[in-house]
Amino acid sequence: MPTQRDKIARIRRGIARKGFSGGFATFAPEYVSHSSMQIEFSAVASPRAWLRMVAGEFGTSVVDDGFTLPPHVGEGFFREYYPCPGLGVTISSIRTVQPLVLHRNALAQSPWLPLMFYTNETPLQQVVVGEQPHSVGRDLPEGIFCPSSDVESQWIFPPGIRHDNITLKFHRDWLLDQPSAQGSYMGKLLRSGHPFYLFEAIGPEMQQCLERLRAVHQGQETFAGLLIHALCVQLLHLFLSQVERRRDADTPYARLTRREVEAIFRVRAQLLEDPAHPPTIATLAGPAGMSASKLQKCFCQVFGLSMARYALQARMEWAKRLLAEGQLSVSEVGYRVGYSNLSKFTVAFRKHTGVNPKQWGRG
Repeated sequence: MPTQRDKIARIRRGIARKGFSGGFATFAPEYVSHSSMQIEFSAVASPRAWLRMVAGEFGTSVVDDGFTLPPHVGEGFFREYYPCPGLGVTISSIRTVQPLVLHRNALAQSPWLPLMFYTNETPLQQVVVGEQPHSVGRDLPEGIFCPSSDVESQWIFPPGIRHDNITLKFHRDWLLDQPSAQGSYMGKLLRSGHPFYLFEAIGPEMQQCLERLRAVHQGQETFAGLLIHALCVQLLHLFLSQVERRRDADTPYARLTRREVEAIFRVRAQLLEDPAHPPTIATLAGPAGMSASKLQKCFCQVFGLSMARYALQARMEWAKRLLAEGQLSVSEVGYRVGYSNLSKFTVAFRKHTGVNPKQWGRG
């Protein structure tokens, strides 16, 4: 069995072979070292088999559909529920002593797909192997990650910080058997047989559902199993409804090349450099090596939003953070995020959050 040193060395060779650069290169020396703990897993035949695999990697075993971290690793738990044959959920909360690298190996075919909700306030670094690294988190546009089984990924957890996650797992055939799945975007994507991954933001309804799900796990509710079943189905429905916007935006699924995906992530980075004044599509399309229309479709396929909506969402999330800090007035926050007209900022903010900026600032 490979040692932790062997695993980390293999990751470093993989990083060099894949040509990772930029943010990951500066990030790796601090966290991906021989003192880091490396946990490997892959999609398997059933959620229970996955839990046993991960528990074994941590050097422990599953008891009553869950396990706690050994004290020398840190503190926290993984707990799974299986509300129905085609749907499962993993609730986890961990804090490790050492830096931790979770590595998801690619598997040619698995009927189970994960739907990862990054419920932690502190962002994580994630690398879809072969692409540039990026941050994922509850308050970022990349709050949800849904990959096919043949997409390799890794996540880097700094030590001493608690990380919370809720992951739904659904069976491909179970979902495709739903009557409404036949003409849906997700249904077509699953039947295409191509590798894919999707990012989505965690909306307000999803956030409430996730908080309720964790509260039920922590409490002693009567008929808790039924409530967990209802919440998991509701959460999956909210995600699928959100993904369906991709079909409405006329973004049919296409198999993207590695070069195209790298270009899309560079475009995303450019949009986030200054969300208050995002570059035009024409300005971004040339360096990306695509036409403006193709760039729009490819960007929406990966991130679920048009570039304009993505930049707007980034502006609103920035405004929420500034208002919560309480150092600037509403008009100053509006100006900072690119609005010279206070009323337009208020309308945009209310549409995004459901409350006006003053209410948000008061908490």
